[in-house]
Amino acid sequence: MRKDINEVLLVGTLVSMETKSTPRGTPLANIVVDITRRVWDRETQEFRSESQQIPVVIWGADACYALEAVRIGQRLFVRGEVSHRQWTTADGRQRQRLEIFSTWVEPIVDIGDIPSQQEADILDKFNEDTVA
Repeated sequence: MRKDINEVLLVGTLVSMETKSTPRGTPLANIVVDITRRVWDRETQEFRSESQQIPVVIWGADACYALEAVRIGQRLFVRGEVSHRQWTTADGRQRQRLEIFSTWVEPIVDIGDIPSQQEADILDKFNEDTVA
């Protein structure tokens, strides 16, 4: 039997955050996490940095927590699921968006490029939850 897995773990920098409530009063936070990775450039024969900004949606109590606990420029662990939405605008144009629906957001202390004990502890917890 085939089992699909839809789980994402991101570590990046919070670059924007918008909070609001749904018409029924459910808290909602839309954040953008900047992920930078190293890419080998065949032309220059050197590594270069490539940045991607990933939209993340946080619902309910987790959105309230994020509002209190995280700040722009702070590094975050984000755990969630990939979601793809499609819609038609009022003028009839088709739109689509790939985003992460967060199930867990945790700010981390940035101490440079060396992983902190806090990062290691959070990754250990992630691995325990995934296996369990």
